[in-house]
Amino acid sequence: MIRAMDENKYVICPPMTVETDFRSYPYRWYILSVSCFLALSNAAIWISYSTVATHVQLFYCLFENFKFNGTLLEIHEIENIWISYSTVATHVQLFYCLFENFKFNGTLLEIHEIENVKSDIVELGHCEVSFWTNQIFQIVGTVFGLAGIVVTDKYGIRISVYCGAVTNLIGISLRTLSAWPALSESWRLGLLYTGQTIAAIAQPFFLVLSPKIAEFWFSDHQRALANALSFAANPAGVVLGTLAPELIVDKITMRNDYHLFHLNALLLFLAIVVMTMALGIRSDKPPTPPSASSASNNSPPFLEGLLKLFRIPSFYILVVTFGMSFALCWGFFMAIEPMMKALKYEFVGYAGALAAIAGFISSITAGYYVDQSKRFKEVLKGCTIGIAVVAIGIDVYLRHRNNSWFDSPILGLLMVLLGFFAIPVFPIGLELGIETTYPIAEASSSGILTIASQLMLFMVAAIVNNVPRLNWFYPARNQNGHESNFGDLVFEQNYQLAVDAWMILCILTAVFTCGLLWPRYKRVEYELTAMAHATEEEST
Repeated sequence: MIRAMDENKYVICPPMTVETDFRSYPYRWYILSVSCFLALSNAAIWISYSTVATHVQLFYCLFENFKFNGTLLEIHEIENIWISYSTVATHVQLFYCLFENFKFNGTLLEIHEIENVKSDIVELGHCEVSFWTNQIFQIVGTVFGLAGIVVTDKYGIRISVYCGAVTNLIGISLRTLSAWPALSESWRLGLLYTGQTIAAIAQPFFLVLSPKIAEFWFSDHQRALANALSFAANPAGVVLGTLAPELIVDKITMRNDYHLFHLNALLLFLAIVVMTMALGIRSDKPPTPPSASSASNNSPPFLEGLLKLFRIPSFYILVVTFGMSFALCWGFFMAIEPMMKALKYEFVGYAGALAAIAGFISSITAGYYVDQSKRFKEVLKGCTIGIAVVAIGIDVYLRHRNNSWFDSPILGLLMVLLGFFAIPVFPIGLELGIETTYPIAEASSSGILTIASQLMLFMVAAIVNNVPRLNWFYPARNQNGHESNFGDLVFEQNYQLAVDAWMILCILTAVFTCGLLWPRYKRVEYELTAMAHATEEEST
C-alpha cells in the first residue's frame, strides 16, 4: 500500500532548468575534507572515554562508603590508587566518578584517604561517568538538532562549519582542563560534563553538512561518494578514539596521573587543526552549479519544507531504518564491555576500531556503487539483513566463555562484520532521504534523520545498559562467571538478556525495512527530466 501511494501532492515540483553548463571545482575536495576532519575529531571526543572507563572513575568518584578487609574506614583523601585490570575498559569511570559507589570484594566501603590500593580488588558500583559522557552526545544532538538545521539552511555551509569547529574546540579544551591532575577534585566532573556538552553541540552542525556539500559542490555521479567519504570520517574518528586510549593510558596506573590529560591534549591538537582548516572556507556555493538539481535551487521556505517533510509517508519508514541501524551498531559497542570482560574477551577496544575500519571501507564502496547504480533501497535492505544475521551470530557466541584460541578471532570477526554492514546505512540513508523528499532542503531531511538516530541511540544504549539489572530468564550471581550444571554461564548481572533484546531489535529492523521501504527517487527523476528537457530545447 505504501509502495503504491502517490506522493506528488506532498512536494512542490520545481520548474525545469535549461542550464546545461555544469561544472565541478577541485576546491570541493577541500570543503569536504574540512567536514571530514570535523566529524573525525568530534567522533574521537565522543568515544574516547569508553575504553578507559576505570581510569576516569578512579579520578572522579569519591570513596565515601567503603570497607577495606571488612573494616569500616573513614578517610578524607585518596591519592595513589592503582589500576591493574587486564583491560582499560573501565578507566573512564574510575577517573571521573565520585567514589561513593564502590565495593571491595563485594563489601561496601567508606574511605577518605587510601594509598596504593589496587583496583583489581575494588568493584565498581553505580558510578557511570563513562556511560553518561557518551549519552550526553545523544541528548545534546536531539535537543540542538533543529538549531543545526536552521543555521545550515539559513546561513549556509561556511557558518555551519564555523559553529561546529568552534564548539568542538571549546568543548575539548574544557575537557582537557578537567583531566589536569593539579585541578581541584570538586571542579573536575563539572568541567568534564560542561566540555562534553559543548563538544556535543558541534554534532547538529556537521552532521547535516555532508548532503548540502554533496548537493552544492558535487555532480550527480559523485554525491553518494561524497556523502560516504564525509561519514566514513565518523568511524575513522571512532578508530582514533578507541586506539589512542589503549596506547596512551597505562593499564597499571595511579589515580592522579597525566594519562587522560595527554589523551585529551592529543584530541585538542586535532581540534585546533580543524579550526584552522575551517577558516580556509571562502564560499558556500561554487560560481557554476555541478548538477541540474543544484541549479534549480527551488526549495520551499524552512518551516513550509519541514511541515511537508512530515507529510511524506516513506520518510517515516526511512527514519526508523536509518535511526535503528545507527543505534544498534554503536549502542552495542557502548554497552557490551562488562559482559565481554566477564567472559574473558579483552579486545573490545580493538574490535570496535576494526569494526569502524570495516565500516569506513564498506561506506566508500557502497557510495561508489550507489552513485553508479542508484540502488539506494537495495543497499539499505542488504545492510539491515546483514546486521540481523551478525546479531544472531553474536548472541549465540556470547553464551560461552573465551576458552579456546579461536574464540576471540571468531567473535572479533562478527563484531567487525557488524560495523561493515551497519555503518554504510548512515551516508546512503542520508542520500536516500534527500531523494525521497526532494526538493525540500537537504539540511532539513538529513537533520531530522540525524536527530532521530541520536534519540534511538540513546534509547538502545539505555536498554542494553539497564536490562542486565532485570532478573528474568537467566540467573545472575557472579560477575566473573561460572557455569551451572547445564553449562549456562551465570553473571552478576543479566547480560545475556540484554544481548537477546538487542538481537531481537536487529531482526525487527530488518523485517521492517525489507517489508516497507519502497521510496521514490524524486531527485533522480527530476534531473533526468530536466536534462531531457534541456536537450530538447537545444535541438529545436
